Amino acid sequence: MPGLARGMIAVKPWRLEPAGRKGADMSVLYTAEATASGGREGRVRSTDGALNLELSIPKELGGPGGVATNPEQLFAAGFAACFENDGA
Repeated sequence: MPGLARGMIAVKPWRLEPAGRKGADMSVLYTAEATASGGREGRVRSTDGALNLELSIPKELGGPGGVATNPEQLFAAGFAACFENDGA
């Protein structure tokens, strides 16, 4: 049986630091946590409950496909949202 995976990302403000000031103090602005269970054909949930999705391997990768999302779609959505990639 596949195990449980937990991921966390902490968002800090970005700034260019002057030479010699490496490691300057920056406070965490936001922390997001999510847990995946059941591997690529399981579920993914955020600790706040806003994200709660079933996962399925795409047909193109040898899986059943279907209406469930997959890790590749989640990664693409996160990347697009972070970098405002509207496909243009």
